[in-house]
Amino acid sequence: MRKAVGVLEIAKLANVSLGTVDRALHNRGRVGPATRQRILGIAQQIGYKPNLAARALSIGPNAFPVAVCVPREIHYYFDQLRDGISLEGKHFEYLGLKLNYVSTERLGMGEKRAVQAILEQRPKALIITPGDPQLLTPLINEAEKRNIRVVCVATDAPQSRRSAVVTLNAEVAGGVAADLLGRLGSSESQVAVVTGMLQTEDHRRNVGAFTKVFEQACPHGKVAEVIEDHENEDEAYGKCSRLLQENSSITGIYVTTANCLPVCRAITTLNLSHRVQVVASDLFLEMMPYFDMGVVAASIYGRPFAQGRVAVRVIVDSIINGGTLRPKYYVAPQVVTRSSMHLFRETQTLRAKHREAPH
Repeated sequence: MRKAVGVLEIAKLANVSLGTVDRALHNRGRVGPATRQRILGIAQQIGYKPNLAARALSIGPNAFPVAVCVPREIHYYFDQLRDGISLEGKHFEYLGLKLNYVSTERLGMGEKRAVQAILEQRPKALIITPGDPQLLTPLINEAEKRNIRVVCVATDAPQSRRSAVVTLNAEVAGGVAADLLGRLGSSESQVAVVTGMLQTEDHRRNVGAFTKVFEQACPHGKVAEVIEDHENEDEAYGKCSRLLQENSSITGIYVTTANCLPVCRAITTLNLSHRVQVVASDLFLEMMPYFDMGVVAASIYGRPFAQGRVAVRVIVDSIINGGTLRPKYYVAPQVVTRSSMHLFRETQTLRAKHREAPH
């Protein structure tokens, strides 16, 4: 009853029909932008809050499928992203939300085939991590044309008509990493960057920001090489080993993806832990020995668990509550050091799993 009175009051104040109010509140179209903004403004002024349970009943049971296309590897990072999506999804199961996972093996691999299969399922929304945005842009546009709202997470397809992106601010992360490595080395330091694929939007932006800020923070230094490892541990290890053997001036390596372990192994195998420090982007228990040895100086952590939760939340708010999706939702990075590593859920969760594992 309270909801009905609220809607009636909004209709009277806006001088429109109840149907117009309903369409404006739930973003169902056929309402001009100016009229919708006036109705939403009035709703906010009078403190109107929709009854989500009633809204869920109106769209019917199991009427809210959301497809999730997230890579399986590299598992440390994408496991956390998937956990955030799953946990937040459970909070909205009573609304009919059902998450359907169509995973790819690795970022940029098998994405086209996976999204084509998803389009045939006709979900309400799609959460996707686009590794090859150029390849996926036509499919994302087709999804939006079919009224499937696409939310990119962890990286972006900026030329597509996706509804929103939830991601780390790559420019901020790259800049912070450059500041750190610039301060850790000498004024003539040479550093390298290990990234996944420069065709991936966030990798490209991250590397660009790092290079720009490092040149400012360390004007006599140099970004000696940018290595693409294609999210492959063997490739990262081999390329880093070659670089370190060929260039004895390298004092720091920034790893922009969740693939720091092979980089650390290359440094320690070559007995260079006294000279070369890593600024990472991931966080998991297996990194702790490298923190202890001083190989990993810090991690500019992208908080994938939080990104996953936000992605689900904005979809629910848009479809169920009629909220307006912003084009970009940035998650602030966190600087993790040896002394603060134990505070994060990623290391606590893995510790618990290790304690429970049979010996």
